[in-house]
Amino acid sequence: MKKIIINADDLFLNDKINEGIEELIDAGLVTSVSVIVNINCSPEKLREFYEMHPNVSYGLHVNLTEGFPVNRVSEVKSLVDGRGRFYNLKNFIFRVHLMKTSEIIKEIESQIKLFKESDVPLLHIDSHSNVFWLSAAMRKIQRQIAMKYDIPTRCPEVIDINNRSFVFKLLRLYLKLHRNSMRKKVQMPDALIDLFGRGATADNVKRNVKCIKDGISELLTHPGYGCCEDFMERERQLEILKSKWFRELLTDNELKLCDFNELVR
Repeated sequence: MKKIIINADDLFLNDKINEGIEELIDAGLVTSVSVIVNINCSPEKLREFYEMHPNVSYGLHVNLTEGFPVNRVSEVKSLVDGRGRFYNLKNFIFRVHLMKTSEIIKEIESQIKLFKESDVPLLHIDSHSNVFWLSAAMRKIQRQIAMKYDIPTRCPEVIDINNRSFVFKLLRLYLKLHRNSMRKKVQMPDALIDLFGRGATADNVKRNVKCIKDGISELLTHPGYGCCEDFMERERQLEILKSKWFRELLTDNELKLCDFNELVR
């Protein structure tokens, strides 16, 4: 049987993104969400959202590249710039080898603690901008955290048959090795499907859906309304997910919607 988790990243990044995600939850087209806890979220806000939308699974979207850390700046100095903010993604990539592993783990565990203060069940963990995959040290941290908290994490092998670049193929092979080593000790979906590469057409989306195999796959989405630099991409994903043809695509390919509860039973 082919099962699919439709996961919306970036819940609580801002209100307009929340609005788009809520629409899809209410329409039954998002079955799981990943929560950013260090920007516009609080345990009370997360609890309130959960009580209004208890029919999806909730996970932590570990954020190390936007906003301020949960910890005091003095406790995570290697992760922040002179203003006490996280380095943006570009600078994170160049500086990750200079960051202290102990401080990265401290910040991740503090974000987990803050999430759990909401009393919302924490059913999975992944990372904003996929920072878990940016270095060997980060991949090791992903595995350690998932094992310590006995929680499913995102499969690192991305399936996107529309991306045929040499770099993507090399990256996919590299991450497949990481997936194989993690799968022995960590729960995760069987595959991660990226339908929404920039400029993706309806035909591209359909081809990617048709490549989904038996097992549990996670569909990666970033829906939302206009508010930030990537608003056009977020709105495009929102419209695709709400479309009649996308619903028909799921039905025609015999895909059963599920959430991360399927992995923790």
